Order: sequence, then C-alpha cells, then structure tokens
Amino acid sequence: MFWFAIEHGDHIFGHKQIVILHSKKISNSKKTRALGPKSITLTRLIMCLQITHGVRLQMTDIDYRNAARFASYFGFSNTVRYCERQLIEMKPESKTDHFEVAVKNNMRFYLAHQLKRIESKEQLVDILRKLDVEKMSSESMKAFVAKLFS
Repeated sequence: MFWFAIEHGDHIFGHKQIVILHSKKISNSKKTRALGPKSITLTRLIMCLQITHGVRLQMTDIDYRNAARFASYFGFSNTVRYCERQLIEMKPESKTDHFEVAVKNNMRFYLAHQLKRIESKEQLVDILRKLDVEKMSSESMKAFVAKLFS
C-alpha cells in the first residue's frame, strides 16, 4: 500500500502498484508515502485517487480542475488527461482561472479549447496579464502566440 498524507493529519492509502504505474514522480523514488500540498482536502484527494484507480466520477468543472491540479502534483499524467477530456466535454465558461489551470498542469488540449472561445485580442491580452508568462511552458506560449497572430 502507498500512504498519502495531508497537512491536517488525515491520510489515505492507495494500491502501490497502481500508484507507481501512473506516476513517474513516485515510481522513480523508493518512498512508500507522499505528503500532499497544503490546499488539498481529504475529499479532493479521494476524488483524485479514485480517478487514478479507474473510477469514472460525475463531478463539476471545479472538482475536475482540482483533481487535475493534485494529479499533476503527484505526477499522475493519465488522471490529468482524463480531467482535461472531461473539462472539454463540459464546456465551462472561459475564465482566467481555467487558463491558469490549463497552463500550470500542461493541459494543452484544454488550453487550445479555451483559446478558441476568445473573441478579441483585448480579451487575450487581459488573460495574459493575469498569467505568469515567465513560468509558462513553451507549448503554452506557442498556443497563445498563435492565437494572438491569428
């Protein structure tokens, strides 16, 4: 079993083979436990691990974004991709925090989907002002530049 702990003292166990299979971060280490970020709650960690273990949950766009954030933190790339697909199918409103989640978690398809919904260059510039461009991946920058010049 793999032990996940959070700041509040709560913990949950995951199947070690599944966790190692899905996470490059965890499979490269000899650890049997991981500490979650400060912002995680037990409920959100459970949702993230259930998706990682193959459960198809019906969640809101906020829950999928949170699950993607925590999956990215632990290195569960398949979980991030699943959450990305679900977010694209849900078609939530384009807001800056959606772009921030897409950029920080390397969700390039979701970023492209959100960029398609931008109607003006002023709206794009406003979003770029709110994002940390220096920490953005090259793929994300390419997508923003392509949208800016299209």
